[in-house]
Amino acid sequence: MTMTDRGAVWRDERSWLARSYVARHWHGELSLPVSFFVNGLLFNMLLSVLGVAAAQQEPIHYVPWPGFLLISGIWLLVAIAGAWQLIGIWRSADRHVQRGGRTFWAVAAKLVTILWLLQSVVVFFTQAGPQIGESYRIAIGDADIGDYRLTLRDNGTAIGLSGGIKFGITEDLKELLSTSPAVDTIYLSSHGGRLQEAESLADLIRSRGLKTFVSDLCLSACTVAFLGGQERILHSAGRLGFHEVSFAGDSRSFRQAINRRLIGKVVSFGVSPAFAERAFTTPSDTMWYPTTNELLAARFVTGVDSSPWRAGLSESFLEEFRQAPLMAVIERYEPEAFERILAAVVAARRDSSKLPAVTAEGAAAIASLPGKYLPVADDDAVFAYGHAQFMKLKALAARDKRACFAFLFSEAAGNVDVRRHFSEDDMADEMAVEYAALEQVVVSGATQPQSSSGPAQVERIGDAMFDLIAQRHRSEVLAALILLSGDDPDVAPDLGCEVALAYFGELMSLPKADVADMMRYLFAE
Repeated sequence: MTMTDRGAVWRDERSWLARSYVARHWHGELSLPVSFFVNGLLFNMLLSVLGVAAAQQEPIHYVPWPGFLLISGIWLLVAIAGAWQLIGIWRSADRHVQRGGRTFWAVAAKLVTILWLLQSVVVFFTQAGPQIGESYRIAIGDADIGDYRLTLRDNGTAIGLSGGIKFGITEDLKELLSTSPAVDTIYLSSHGGRLQEAESLADLIRSRGLKTFVSDLCLSACTVAFLGGQERILHSAGRLGFHEVSFAGDSRSFRQAINRRLIGKVVSFGVSPAFAERAFTTPSDTMWYPTTNELLAARFVTGVDSSPWRAGLSESFLEEFRQAPLMAVIERYEPEAFERILAAVVAARRDSSKLPAVTAEGAAAIASLPGKYLPVADDDAVFAYGHAQFMKLKALAARDKRACFAFLFSEAAGNVDVRRHFSEDDMADEMAVEYAALEQVVVSGATQPQSSSGPAQVERIGDAMFDLIAQRHRSEVLAALILLSGDDPDVAPDLGCEVALAYFGELMSLPKADVADMMRYLFAE
């Protein structure tokens, strides 16, 4: 092809482009009625209809960053199309009089174009900007909604879901369910979040045949996730709150279309149409809290739980409670004890006079753990626990000799309240060390139980301890130790404390394996 031929082709292409409908409108070559009514008014009406129709369809799976780019791209195209519309109409109005048209219509078209321009500016500030900003906030993590938490509870038969419902929670729940086959209940506690993710949660919960349970607050999008339960249980202290769906920068017609689709979906789950209508037409700046009877009558809730100890129990409270020393370990390995302690704590929250009972319940549960798990725990765990006890004994010796004596020889010295001898801060430090060691003991004993040593091994260790005491301590200490092993010991507190320190100190000076063997024997007795 020669340069002349190529030039001819290029001229033909430019000629076609110049003759194209889009270019003719842009240059004002179309008649004013076509530019104004078809490319302006009709085109805008078509876009509005398409937008409302799209809002009524089942949403596609939203991915945050691509979603942000898509929304930004759509508004960029809208801006380009708007500029094409308005400039084309303005230029067509300029040519209208030249083509023999009336000046009145040309001026009227320009005035309306100015009004459309002002409206477009308003739309970009009230819709485009907020929508792009909101989609960006979603893409970077939705910090305003708050983090969510998924926790395995009730001995592996339930999952607690709390916090904001935002993108990613459904996939995380799916992953947790894949490793927790015994789960049959999802406990919900949330102020809401993203509708589409709540719908995904509902679909996942329903596909697994799970039950949903609310004992605290479940608001806005959380109620959609709640609806996924095959059984939907509301505790008598729980509340469900409803309002219409909204998104930053959405128009009223678009919002209504989304809520019409949601109402249809909720009704398909068997919920009363009248209830669904009220629930998802309540203005988004308010909240409707239906009564339990209304929820049951509408079939949004299938059952009510009135277990008194669970009243007011929220996922956030449970999370905080599990952070208390040993509670997570007790929940996993001693679920019945955990339920007793939790019930006592909830009762004390309602009635502070029951606090001593809570303390006693917790202390009894914790005190039972060494006797059960230490005889079968591994050497490292037993030694760590022994070291923590020896440190507490030495701290007591510096404060009160009788308490020190009673700590190791309670039958001879009587029981003692250790807490009374420590400040609140010191006691917290002592407990942190002791409970960390006890956690090791429980986990080790529950997962990899060890066998105890025979009598000959224990007797060898005991003889070694007596030899060390005889070599390193005054004769009165050894004599008192022998006396304390009798039926009716009579030992003064100061000497008793010295014996306790000598006995425990020499034990801890032995090799780790010997320390573990002796402590297993002592706690198994």
